[in-house]
Amino acid sequence: MIDADIAPADLPVQHPPTTRRILFLGTHGQANIGDELLLTTFLHQLGIEHHYVVNSYAPERTTAQLQSQFDIEAIDTSGDRLALLRHLVSCDAVVFGGGSIVKELYRSVGRWRYATLVMVLALVVVARLARRPILLCGVGVGPLDTRTGRLLAAMIVRTASLVSVRDATSYDTCRSIGARPDRVVQIPDPAFVNRAQQLLPATPFDAGSTDVGSTGRVRIALNLNRDIANGDRWDDVLAELTRTFDLVADRIPIEIHALPMQSEFKEHDDATVLREFLAGHPEWNAVHHDTGDHRDVATIITGCDLVVSERFHAIVVAAILGRPTVGLLYDVKVAELADQLGIDDRSVDINAPFDPAALADAIVDTAAMGTDEGVRLGLQADTYRAELIDHFGDVRRWLADPAGHRTWSTITPRTRQSR
Repeated sequence: MIDADIAPADLPVQHPPTTRRILFLGTHGQANIGDELLLTTFLHQLGIEHHYVVNSYAPERTTAQLQSQFDIEAIDTSGDRLALLRHLVSCDAVVFGGGSIVKELYRSVGRWRYATLVMVLALVVVARLARRPILLCGVGVGPLDTRTGRLLAAMIVRTASLVSVRDATSYDTCRSIGARPDRVVQIPDPAFVNRAQQLLPATPFDAGSTDVGSTGRVRIALNLNRDIANGDRWDDVLAELTRTFDLVADRIPIEIHALPMQSEFKEHDDATVLREFLAGHPEWNAVHHDTGDHRDVATIITGCDLVVSERFHAIVVAAILGRPTVGLLYDVKVAELADQLGIDDRSVDINAPFDPAALADAIVDTAAMGTDEGVRLGLQADTYRAELIDHFGDVRRWLADPAGHRTWSTITPRTRQSR
């Protein structure tokens, strides 16, 4: 799907746009709706006038999605490392856009724990040797549980020209491993720059639900993601969640809507996990959905009364749309987001045993909050959006003259160096 409705920031660029050749790096082409939302958001915010080279595990799909809006070249960096090197040394700037890219991998992912860190460090070092400016924008830093991981991360953030991170823990980690205070700032997650109407399709698809007034059911959009920090606990997590929703269904009539944020690319994608989890529970009145992009996700969420989610960007979209949310905290980044949004008191860390009765209480109580809680979350999202409009203005000024802006404070006094 094409994201023409995710518009650039409302504030005009203060300088005439200068076309740049930008190598934009992230986790693309893995059918992860959050990552693809970030990609489109970033390209709009950086400016449609630039030529973009984007890495992707599915370059043909990425090109088809974006070529009508951007001057874009998608390359398969996993299969053509020489092409990546050529673009690293010939681009005007290297931008790593969003996501948890400076981290050690969980064992449940099934890869070497330092794989991402080593890959990012190699790219940053080559770019620096080629004298290319490097921006890490809106990224997550951590978890870094080993001395080796912290050393690799330190080399990355110290080598980058400028860094912006999406939460307080990432900011504190950057400072603790030696990032200069004038070169790192904290911002909200970049996806918050989108308005509610920018996330929804012009003609919503049929979400498959009936009006709550006619059924009397509380509609819950549920997302599950198997890649948790403590992978050995997954079967226990499912058992505890089963007990949770049984308890909820005993108290209020419910209708659970599957909300997959990834429906392919890996063996245990969200859609598969949700389908298996919801099977055999007719009392939950489960409704399954196919999701291809953020519009599908937004449509499902707007058709529900609350969201229960592991995935970070499902929670972000829910906040933008003003839907009460309960977080299933599988990763430190989701715990940080829950704290930022003020939903940490009704969210649970699923990496440790939790009380199904307490989570059931939180879900029932959140459902009862209704409109007031949705309005509060929407206003919080609006505040984040205003901050991001300022930040992306700073980024565009940096792109116009990287050599003249070696610290955030030289771009504009508006930029905060801590929150």
